Amino acid sequence: SSTILAQAPTQHPPCQSRHSISRAAMSTAADPPRQNSRSPRNNSTLPRIVEPHHHFVAASMGTFHGPLQKLGVPDYTPEQLEADMGDLQISKAVHVECIASSGLGEAEYVEQLIATNRTPTKGIVAGCDLSADDVDAELRNLKERAPHVVGIRHILDYDGPFGDAPATHVATTRHLADGTPAPGILGGPGVDFLRHPEAGRKFEAGYALLAKHGLRFDLQCAPAQLDAAAALIARHPDVPVVLDHLAKPRLGGDMAADTEELVKWRRGMTQMAAMKNVYVKLSMLGYAVPGWVDDVEKEALISSLVCEVIDLFGPKRCMFSANWWSGGVMANSDGRDKCDISMTDLWQRYHKWVKERYTDDDLRSLFAESAETFYGI
Repeated sequence: SSTILAQAPTQHPPCQSRHSISRAAMSTAADPPRQNSRSPRNNSTLPRIVEPHHHFVAASMGTFHGPLQKLGVPDYTPEQLEADMGDLQISKAVHVECIASSGLGEAEYVEQLIATNRTPTKGIVAGCDLSADDVDAELRNLKERAPHVVGIRHILDYDGPFGDAPATHVATTRHLADGTPAPGILGGPGVDFLRHPEAGRKFEAGYALLAKHGLRFDLQCAPAQLDAAAALIARHPDVPVVLDHLAKPRLGGDMAADTEELVKWRRGMTQMAAMKNVYVKLSMLGYAVPGWVDDVEKEALISSLVCEVIDLFGPKRCMFSANWWSGGVMANSDGRDKCDISMTDLWQRYHKWVKERYTDDDLRSLFAESAETFYGI
């Protein structure tokens, strides 16, 4: 049994969520897992951790992180990651691209960190424009020059022009609406590579090459795109896919909108779960339910959605992640709320939600082995 280090409930700094969560979302959630004491636990009670999704930022170098430099994102170094890990025992990690203007440049930078033992990273998910004419050569270069590259991410979440549609990611503005590269850095309105007829064909041609190069795909998209994404994945069953960040449902307090969002998300997740080459990262949960860190009802909601996904896909195709890169606010919510949380507390919350609901073997999968299996690390 685990050792209680403190009898008082864990105290968290007050935060201001920009969004309430509608009663529709609360009432349509799956049965919540058993809720345990929020007292902090000895880290030795946590299962072994493999972190499948973290980022370093080197915008000040002025080379491969041009978009982040334009957005004013500060650097995040291996030393900062080590400090944020505290006493957590993270045995392995996977670095995921972070809107790099040069996927190869970013991957080579991480390779240098690995070579000098500055990071527990064992695998790299590199950035690559899969719609580019020279994508085959780019994938080959990545494999040859960055041997730890195990997968590719091309951020796709689009639900309307950037600035008008909250679910559209700024990374999509690297392209114009027809899929051609935008002038300058982040100079376009964005493109839907999953649903645009012409742009989608070019993207799929690059996506299909991943199997040839032995690469996996990190799929980050909006729930409205899940139907199209599922159809793409079904056409290429030899490409292993992991859905980033719970597939990014976005609840915000409007009853009708939340109900519609959950319907779209559940329909898409059901299609995804039917394909055995698709896994899920359980991460960035404050994006789905802003404010859960400091609100018991919201925590019950997000934990129930997490367990719903685990039950749908099975523990061996789900993996927890802190999505860590600049601190708890951005790692947990991508800025949708102001709630801070430490990396240690985040992993402890994950453990609290699942430790009495699933077997020890399941927990080993959720915290480490699913990530190892998917990424081959």
